[in-house]
Amino acid sequence: MDTSLTEPPSAALQVRFATKAAPTLTAGAYTLCLEQTLTFTSGRPSERLPSADQVIEVAAPRFALAADQVVALHPPPGAAADFGCTLPHMTLRGSVAWARDPFGDKSTPWLALLVLTDDDVRPDADKGELLAARTVADLVPSAPPQGVLLPALKGTVSEQEKKQACTTVDVRYKKLTAMLPLRGELPYLTHVRQVQVKRSARQAGWEPGRYGVVLANRFPRTAGPYTACLVSLEGFTDSLFGSGPKTPPDVVRMVVLHSFRFTADPSGGASFDDLARLLEEDVSTDGLLRLPRRTNWTAPTPLEAHVRERLERGYAPVTYQLPGGPHTPAWYRGPLTAVATPAVPAHAQTRPPDSALVFLRDQGVYDVSYACAYTLGRVLAMARPRLVRRLHAYRGAGLDAVHRAGRAAPAGVRGGPAAGDSKAWERVEDLVVNHGIAQKITKGLNKKRNTSPGGAEPLGSVPAQPPVSAQEVIAALVAGEETVQAQSAAEAVAQVACQHAGPIAEDIRALDWLAEVPWEYLVPHERMLPEHSARFFYLDWQWLRTLVRGALSVGVVSALEAFLAQALEAAVEQPGPSPGAVAATGCLIRSPLVSAWPDLVIEAYTTDDKGGEVPMPVVTSRPLPGVLCLLFPDRLPSRLVLREPPQGLCMGINSRSTLRLRAPVPLPEQKKEMGDLLEQMLNDLEESMRKDHQEVLRINDGRPGSLVDKLTKAYAEAGVRGHTVSAASVALQLVRASGWLEFNNLRVEPAPGHSGTPSAQGAHR
Repeated sequence: MDTSLTEPPSAALQVRFATKAAPTLTAGAYTLCLEQTLTFTSGRPSERLPSADQVIEVAAPRFALAADQVVALHPPPGAAADFGCTLPHMTLRGSVAWARDPFGDKSTPWLALLVLTDDDVRPDADKGELLAARTVADLVPSAPPQGVLLPALKGTVSEQEKKQACTTVDVRYKKLTAMLPLRGELPYLTHVRQVQVKRSARQAGWEPGRYGVVLANRFPRTAGPYTACLVSLEGFTDSLFGSGPKTPPDVVRMVVLHSFRFTADPSGGASFDDLARLLEEDVSTDGLLRLPRRTNWTAPTPLEAHVRERLERGYAPVTYQLPGGPHTPAWYRGPLTAVATPAVPAHAQTRPPDSALVFLRDQGVYDVSYACAYTLGRVLAMARPRLVRRLHAYRGAGLDAVHRAGRAAPAGVRGGPAAGDSKAWERVEDLVVNHGIAQKITKGLNKKRNTSPGGAEPLGSVPAQPPVSAQEVIAALVAGEETVQAQSAAEAVAQVACQHAGPIAEDIRALDWLAEVPWEYLVPHERMLPEHSARFFYLDWQWLRTLVRGALSVGVVSALEAFLAQALEAAVEQPGPSPGAVAATGCLIRSPLVSAWPDLVIEAYTTDDKGGEVPMPVVTSRPLPGVLCLLFPDRLPSRLVLREPPQGLCMGINSRSTLRLRAPVPLPEQKKEMGDLLEQMLNDLEESMRKDHQEVLRINDGRPGSLVDKLTKAYAEAGVRGHTVSAASVALQLVRASGWLEFNNLRVEPAPGHSGTPSAQGAHR
């Protein structure tokens, strides 16, 4: 008997459960006998021909399991959380669990998954480890060690097998008998999982095929480490599942085919569902990367209105130290903003960093956002020796190009040297020095330095500048473009910049650098992204361009070098979309999910012109161990899904005493009330635990209150007839799909005075 489960939210994945997948021939030696008889029609008696026998060996794992046979483990190895409602399990390829038949009924598996605490195991006497490395010969000694029950394998192990390596565990006998599944329970703890999956779900970690699943019967509820051991039951059919040993041993030595460790933390840990629920509750409140809103500003003053507007846009209050030493209030926001940020042309050519400061006249405070970006770009660049060397090489080539262009300018143009005059360039320099041009240039440079861009307030008086150097004079001539030398030099510099732009661009990738921006520059206040929160944002490309501009300014001293940096900026491809394109968006998630599940599956979908869903690219990074940063370069997705890494399917119950039932067979439409009845919670599961071991679930011990007994009564009450509770049916009820958290209805909503803000609604399972 089998049943199926379609995994929401997509029908691309279908999982069908079957009770067993016993092979036609189990492992062992078989003899093929060939006999032939000739029968004659003439009345002549039949004649038997010589017979022939052939011995064949059906191979299967016995003392070790290949690594590729193990598909998934749950809980994840090394995980630490509250697994009190989880039944650990192991997913194997094919029909390995039924490959051998020590019980002789072709239905009882030869493997069991034991979940052991360190106290359940006697460590190895030599190395003190829980698991011991041995050879198969150690399992069939001439004289068994005292107090150790070994599997009864004598006479069944070949000389070649005795040389094989194996892993064993010594389980204390009293502990083992309290947790070991009964023989009648073993078939319910294994089932077959047939997976049919489309390409989209396969990308999330699912692969089609048939898998065998071995389920434990113990809920790990005791705080501390556990070891899950897949053990062989071969050789224990009588001693553990029959009459039992004559003298109870101290320990039972069992072959371990595979094992993994995890930690149960009932107090401090949390399941995927619990953490997803906390994220869902948080995102429904606001969902934007900014400080929490105040609700008591019904009639704000002008100053309060300004503060409110800044907070709405994602700014945080900071303290800025003026060049003279005093501190003053200021505003800062990083490249991740709560609203789409329009371009500010005045900041396109800011240089040096102080010129990127914005002074808010009415409030008397500074906006230091772009000034911080410029300075941070310089710091990040100086940490890259190769980039510094390339910038130095570019400036050297640019300076040479300027001088060569000045000497090669044609005659007959205003300001140009005469044809064939070898001393033309010296006369240009004499003209600059002796005819007052230097003073005029100095005055223009001082005026330029003394004014902030974009209508911002002056930053204070600039002291008298020293006479400009020869390089500054040349830079002013180039910038003025009034002479042939200037025009030729500008063209030469542009050509050099194009030659050097490619290698330099390799070292300056804005999105790569975004992952290296210090956390305080991304999220300047901890209340903007508290624990268990998801915050959506826009990406301010102009902030990143300013970061790049600061990086390209490393080593700039003179005005000519500043001009060379500006030419390089024009040649290097700047980050961000083209004008008029949709602004990039993203999401910051701060949760233990990020650190506890490092292989978290992330899926983003957008809607096409026909209304269908198509996947879209996502750029992921982890600025902090517990923080996940997602960038959507194209547009805001219509749906964002975070999935628990695929570990097969999680198995367990909903709470420590309840289990939500599913219909074991497809129900007709007219029997909808039957399905509603089956959606009830199966309560009082605490009475289904063993009295001598409260962590062990009674699957089918023949007594009232076992899981199979409860399911049988529930099906009868719901009117489901003709259905026998099988391993597939038990698996269907115990399955808990891998957790997922979905942000849906993602959209851009208009905000007063701004182009829009992203918002979300969450749903988890």
